[in-house]
Amino acid sequence: MQIHLLPDHERFIRDKVSSGAFASESDVISSAIEALKAQEPSPTYVAYVRRALAEADADIEAGRVGTLDLETAKREVRQRFRGGADGQSHSH
Repeated sequence: MQIHLLPDHERFIRDKVSSGAFASESDVISSAIEALKAQEPSPTYVAYVRRALAEADADIEAGRVGTLDLETAKREVRQRFRGGADGQSHSH
């Protein structure tokens, strides 16, 4: 495979190799691809989100919805993840 890089990208890759951060240009490209792949959501996460959205849609269709008070929601999240009113942490 041949790819064409912008001069700035070529310079960046050469600098990484000459600094000793990478052994070769291929190593720089491989590292960049792995970093890009790591940004993509996993299939498991995508399936989870799709299920949650389908459940939410079903709740809306069935009329199982309510109002959301943002301040109450924030307080509940803080209590749940930072410790309850008794100050004890909850493990998750």
